[in-house]
Amino acid sequence: TAGKPHHLELVADRTGLVADGKDLAYITVRVVDKDGNLCPSDNRLVSFSVKGAGRYRAAANGDATSLDLFHLPKMPAFNGQLTAIVRSTEQSGEIVFEAKAKGLRTGKIVLSLYYCWCVSFYGLQQLFPSFCSLSLHIRPQI
Repeated sequence: TAGKPHHLELVADRTGLVADGKDLAYITVRVVDKDGNLCPSDNRLVSFSVKGAGRYRAAANGDATSLDLFHLPKMPAFNGQLTAIVRSTEQSGEIVFEAKAKGLRTGKIVLSLYYCWCVSFYGLQQLFPSFCSLSLHIRPQI
């Protein structure tokens, strides 16, 4: 059983994105107690900010009756959680994503951006990683 809501826990589906301006990361935002247990009855408003080499795209909470707008950087939790989406830019570096809610400790996660180059007979071409069978990931020194 969950205790009193304490902080926001952030979990991304991955820690690195391709710096192509199109790659996405899905970040699960959870309202948890001091022991990390989900607080399923908490539906407070969560606000988002993104700094660095990324952009906020949308959020959704899974509530089919919700009329909240996906593109705004705020969304109420539903049953203690929601998902936010960030997009990479075309520059390498880091994305710093923060989630805040009144009465809770802020959640923060840092994602890395890198370039993906595909080796071909015609030299190096920057392509999307899903089309790369052999790729060289160049991670910048930060």
